[in-house]
Amino acid sequence: MANALANTTSIMNKIHAHFAVACNFIPVVRNEYEKNFAIPGGKIGDTLLIKRPNQFKYVTTQNISPTAVSEVTDALVLNTWGQVSELNADKDLVLSIDDKNDQLLIDMSNVMAENVESIHLSNALNGIHWTVGIAGTAPTTQAYYGAARGVLNKTGVPKAERALYLTSDTVTALIGGQATYYNPNAEISKEYRDGDLGPLGGFKRPFENDLMSQITTGTRTGDSTHAAGSPGLTGVASISAFTATTLSFTCTSGWTFNAGETFQINGCYAVVNGLTKTATFQGVISTTTTATGGSAVITLAAPGIVVAGTGISNATISATPVSQTITFFGAASTAYPWSFAMHPKFYTFASVRTTTPEGAMWYGQKDWRGVSFRFWLDRNVTNSTFPLRLDMLSGGVIHPVPNYVPAVRIACAS
Repeated sequence: MANALANTTSIMNKIHAHFAVACNFIPVVRNEYEKNFAIPGGKIGDTLLIKRPNQFKYVTTQNISPTAVSEVTDALVLNTWGQVSELNADKDLVLSIDDKNDQLLIDMSNVMAENVESIHLSNALNGIHWTVGIAGTAPTTQAYYGAARGVLNKTGVPKAERALYLTSDTVTALIGGQATYYNPNAEISKEYRDGDLGPLGGFKRPFENDLMSQITTGTRTGDSTHAAGSPGLTGVASISAFTATTLSFTCTSGWTFNAGETFQINGCYAVVNGLTKTATFQGVISTTTTATGGSAVITLAAPGIVVAGTGISNATISATPVSQTITFFGAASTAYPWSFAMHPKFYTFASVRTTTPEGAMWYGQKDWRGVSFRFWLDRNVTNSTFPLRLDMLSGGVIHPVPNYVPAVRIACAS
């Protein structure tokens, strides 16, 4: 039979190599998870358990008050099934592995990589609750990135391993404008020749990625007193009530507030690691909602609202938000692109082995750096064709650690 598909190890190695080259988000984030899923007899449905960092409290007294170490986990649901397939004729299977590599494996791997990376980038972006810059405004200096670095510094995010993701349009706008910041001339030449920005705003290596989805703001008719793209929302009165995961405020009935929209609560500051920061509290909506009866109740993504107070170790906000005003970023009914900065611990990606196709002509499964694929080729005797499929079952989760802000959205223009 054909020599192209006889060596499934070579096939899987090629697939993983192409996938790794095509992605720059999935290889960076965490891919550690509870291994029970992969242990025979230990499978726990479609859910993996991802350990959170432990939380501690700083005190100024001589007497200790130890914090009990607990294994807190976040649930990562494996709910993203992706596959790429092709129908082969007999003649297609007489190609050498190098020919098959060029014709099939590169294309299949690239399609899989682009779609899987896009899904998880969008999941991550929609859960980021911190924003810098003016929505829809293209940055032409390092100011926005310096602001993002400042947020990460102020909120105690470790400096090692930080990553910056920019759209191609943003990179294009920045090239040339950054030339005056670099010396010697070799760095400036590389920027123009390769489109390589080099270190930017305190981030050692920016990644260029156009798979981040745009986030559309809600429909709010009559909200027209501020310029498009500027932060602000007219017609919103003070916050009337809150819980750990909701905010209530008066506004025009029928206005909508979309999942992924970010906001700030004026007059309240962020609290991180028990310290009040010089940064206004910000949050992100987790579920789209519509105002009724002259008021809206929005649901917040983690970390939510925990008011600082004596003995409160996981506070997120300096004071009660009641009677404070809420400001949303961006004009209504507008789709905004975003860049973002993050620490790898912000997001965990996981993919696991799927079922073994007993009796298949050829199949292979391989795990490499947290990524698992299934390669499966079989025969249709009716017309002597050979369907080929490449499968991945994956999931992702944002880690809602109250005292840790490991990602920041950065405004840009489409």
